[in-house]
Amino acid sequence: MEMELLPYGVVLIALLGLALLVRSLGVLRAFQQQIRQMFSRARIQWITWGMLVFPLLVSGGVWFWLSSQEKVALLIKWAYVFFMLGTWLTLSLAMFLLYLLYRLEQKPSVAMLSSPVLIVPLVAYFSPFQRFFEVFGMYPQLAIPCGVVMFIVGVLVIFEIRRELLFLS
Repeated sequence: MEMELLPYGVVLIALLGLALLVRSLGVLRAFQQQIRQMFSRARIQWITWGMLVFPLLVSGGVWFWLSSQEKVALLIKWAYVFFMLGTWLTLSLAMFLLYLLYRLEQKPSVAMLSSPVLIVPLVAYFSPFQRFFEVFGMYPQLAIPCGVVMFIVGVLVIFEIRRELLFLS
């Protein structure tokens, strides 16, 4: 009975980490001018495009590796790719916001610290495919929407970062 609830708990933790990341975006508005002085416009563009492209390239590599795993169902492969894509993107964005605060010599809020604290264990634990399969093997339909939501929100966060730092005054 307990193992049946584990995938739901993992999805809840992942989405909570994502919600805390979104809540932390206020730091961009609060320190907009200082961040613009710290990074050039071209550097901000380069960083945000890298945040968009790199996860997709890594996911393509993971998908290529998974395609060689013949014993694994297609649905669980998709679930793994989407879930890991979403968690890695969320973690990358949370760490980027923490890095900005570190460079600005500001203390992060509890919400900003909580997002990576929740996501790091998920990324570390589920990076080996076998562990992901053990938890979500019977419930890949939970991991796919969670990963897709995390990815879509992550992309929206990247565009919000671009909008705040490149276009708004």
